[in-house]
Amino acid sequence: MCLSGRHKYGHHPGTARSHRQLRLKFVNRPRILSFRKPQAAVFAASAVADKSLRLQIDWRKHGELINYALSQRIIKHPLDHTLLITNTQDDDTADYTCVATAYSRENDGAVLDTVRVTANLTVQSRPNRPGNVILTSCDKRSANVQWTPMGDNRAPILNYIIQFNTTFEPDIWVDLENKVSPTTRQYRVDISPWSNYTFRVIAHNKIGNSVPSDATTVCRTDPDTPDKHPENVRGNGTRPNNMVISWTPMTLLEQNGPGFRYQVKFKRHDDANAVWETVNINEARNNTYIVWGTNVYEPFDIQVKSFNVKGEAPVAVRTYVGFSGEDKPLIQVSNFQLEKVLGPRSASFRWTAVDPTARDINGEFQGYKVQAWVAEEGLENVREVRALPNASSAVLDVLKPYSDVLAQIFVFNAAYDGTPSPAITFRTPEGRE
Repeated sequence: MCLSGRHKYGHHPGTARSHRQLRLKFVNRPRILSFRKPQAAVFAASAVADKSLRLQIDWRKHGELINYALSQRIIKHPLDHTLLITNTQDDDTADYTCVATAYSRENDGAVLDTVRVTANLTVQSRPNRPGNVILTSCDKRSANVQWTPMGDNRAPILNYIIQFNTTFEPDIWVDLENKVSPTTRQYRVDISPWSNYTFRVIAHNKIGNSVPSDATTVCRTDPDTPDKHPENVRGNGTRPNNMVISWTPMTLLEQNGPGFRYQVKFKRHDDANAVWETVNINEARNNTYIVWGTNVYEPFDIQVKSFNVKGEAPVAVRTYVGFSGEDKPLIQVSNFQLEKVLGPRSASFRWTAVDPTARDINGEFQGYKVQAWVAEEGLENVREVRALPNASSAVLDVLKPYSDVLAQIFVFNAAYDGTPSPAITFRTPEGRE
């Protein structure tokens, strides 16, 4: 019998006719299977004839007898007649026919019967790269890109990807649109002023992306005002007497024109009569400005604007709130006392909560630190637990059994610990180490 073709994904059965002297039995009904190069494809073949006959099995591609010497990737097994196609390529897509021929062992080896089974192999690969990619229009903020599909290589195109690069970064291609319909042949893309753009197109199918097309001619856009103001504006002090204003610098592509600069503005947030102070930053790569001479942890309103020779970005600027630097808290926790020894390793404490808005915290109030240590060990092995700003009690459960213990508490802000309370002393009961 001649069996259908197969590879690791299934079978490629075909059609045949039977004869009283050459009995054929099919394993599967005929069907077509497609798969990706460069996987290997296998067609299995065997036949059974009357014992009185001599049987020969051959393979044909598109009806032509396969020359295995010339087609070195196509191999016929000498025993079971399996046809193996290694490292499949696009031109392996074809009808493959298993031909079983019965010869007489007498009568000079006359051909008594021939039976054929044909299976179709379809090799799918990435699309060919789009051709004839041109610009049909180019203006300050948009361009139209047109292309011609050049073949899907037996796997339908699912979408196109339009990429661009600019003279600012000529070696970097960026996806501008990546879900363009497979039926589209021309597409309008949004671009920025004051740039030199080139575009290219990539076709995509289930196998993958095509090689990118050739690039279009250059689309040169005229200057315009920036589209936005800087983002990620922050105000944080690095010392008690300063505030560092920072932002994400605008890229060349975002500047939209020559003469780009930043305008940094700041004023006291908690002073209704405060007046904006303004500083111009003419270096576009700069992303910080330091305000000196501030008091400890003062709030400021901050704005950072973008300008070029065409003017200011025509959008509302956002006002951020930042703070000058923190310092060591001057406030001390009162009424710190042992509430109860809970066991060999734990004790509870309570205290009078501080005013979370107190100026003497000298920064952003983070909460309390309760510390304890064994008297004979000193401060080299301190146990600690942290409590939230609204807490007035805490449990410390990492104490040492059967020891004289000292404990203290202090507030802390984002940068510094405060002054500790007077230490209290107690003893833990016996227990396992």
